[in-house]
Amino acid sequence: MNEKNFFKTFLLSKKGIWSIVWQCCFSLIESGLAIFLIYKIASLTDFVVNHDYDKFINALPISFFAIIMQVISYYLEQYMKIKCKAEFSNNVRNLIGVKIIHTPLSLKEKYSSANILSVFNNEIELIQDYVGNIAGIAANPIIAIVSCIYFANISYKLLIVSCVLIPVSTVVYNHLSKPIQRKTRGILDEKSKLNTITKDVISGFYVMKAFGLQPYFLDKYSNQVNTIANKEKEKDKMNSILGRIFILLRYIPQLIIPLYGGYLSFSSEITLGQLIASNVIIWYIISPIESFLDIIKGLREIKPALQDIHIITKFEQEENIQANFGQANNEIKEIEIHHLSFKYDDMKANILNNINLELNRKDHVKIIGESGAGKSTLLKIICGLYTKFQGNINVRGVMLTSENAASIRKLISYVPQHPYIFRGTIEENISMGKNVSRQYVIKAAKLAYANEFIEALPDGYDTLVGSGGVKLSGGQCKRLAIARAVIKNGSIFIFDEPTSMLDLKSEEKVKEGFYKICNGKCSIIVTHRMGIVDDKDKIMILNRGNLYEQ
Repeated sequence: MNEKNFFKTFLLSKKGIWSIVWQCCFSLIESGLAIFLIYKIASLTDFVVNHDYDKFINALPISFFAIIMQVISYYLEQYMKIKCKAEFSNNVRNLIGVKIIHTPLSLKEKYSSANILSVFNNEIELIQDYVGNIAGIAANPIIAIVSCIYFANISYKLLIVSCVLIPVSTVVYNHLSKPIQRKTRGILDEKSKLNTITKDVISGFYVMKAFGLQPYFLDKYSNQVNTIANKEKEKDKMNSILGRIFILLRYIPQLIIPLYGGYLSFSSEITLGQLIASNVIIWYIISPIESFLDIIKGLREIKPALQDIHIITKFEQEENIQANFGQANNEIKEIEIHHLSFKYDDMKANILNNINLELNRKDHVKIIGESGAGKSTLLKIICGLYTKFQGNINVRGVMLTSENAASIRKLISYVPQHPYIFRGTIEENISMGKNVSRQYVIKAAKLAYANEFIEALPDGYDTLVGSGGVKLSGGQCKRLAIARAVIKNGSIFIFDEPTSMLDLKSEEKVKEGFYKICNGKCSIIVTHRMGIVDDKDKIMILNRGNLYEQ
């Protein structure tokens, strides 16, 4: 990613542009007032030396006014700097959030969750500080030029002698700061690995405890922390060397001005006030140059983070073209699958081969097969979660494509093999954003045989579950997912191992609920357990990617 891409990433809103513009304006005003004050201080000093009391008194009011305006300008500049950083963070986080939410499942699975979290937690904050200094790119050259003009007006000789080492220091600094980008990339990669280890420890906590893996993970974690620390030390050493160049850039002119400037003052080429002004104005030449060099170093430092953000902003987005479905009746097939074949991008062989299946509105099919046969993959394809396949899938007369997959999913109530419970209440996890009454939620829970255990929880349907909440068993999570599917009330119900985590009694109850839930609708159930198979069901066997009717 180049600088142009970065500005495109940041300048996504007019607010971002105006924040930078206002920060630049206030910075120029504040610096302009500072240079004006330097001029007034030089004049006041000369008035004192010459015992010109009247001019001294007359110059004080405007000097005090300039000081007050400088303080106000500085405050406004800092305020806009903070606002600029906050808007950037908010802007980019919103952009990444939208991109991730609308990313197809097939693409999302290629990227580590730890890497995405690293972008949110580390890399955006890394860029924030740089964003606050963007206004300096425009303001600092103007400040430096105006300061040079004023300094040259005092003494062009003193200006040249004072700034003689600045070009050399600038070239050396620019050369030495080049490896910063590579070192920052290495640190971010190692932090991403640390996030992965941390995520594994938290997600697999009970496995770690059960197998006594604490020493293994602690050693792994400690080694990774040490790796990051060593890489950060290398980067800090480089920053330390660059800091020494800054010291040379700052303090050599500070030594030259009193010596050579003193000589010029004794020679009556400049006044005492101008000598004092020269000693101050040099900072308004050096500081913009330092800031410019720091911006270059900062850009190299954040480029790896910008590349990661840029990758996410370029994620393929799932379209949402509305499909014109036919009316639900016996004349139109609810699902038609013709010659469906599919393989994952990282696999050579197909996981599904020439699948054919037709289901009417009231058909119920049970798909049975060994683990790894492709049953869950088939259901995800029907749901439009994977859209890059060979063959055709029609849902109520509409061909499934990547453009209309989101629209087709509105017809489907899907219960995945491993349902996810979001942080929130039981009621929120069942309703999932649907504006339905508590009574309707309870009705759905009863059909899923979940009401009994929900009522036994500390706060019933208001019990907090998910991360940091009450822990639910696998079977309870399954039943909540089934209730969630009931609330959606799609015309097609798809269940992936809905009773895999249930005991026999619960399985029988859930089986009774299935016929009420799916009454008059099309349903597909993947299962290992024949207990939920009914004589009226169509039985299909999926074996090594091939689908057969029993």
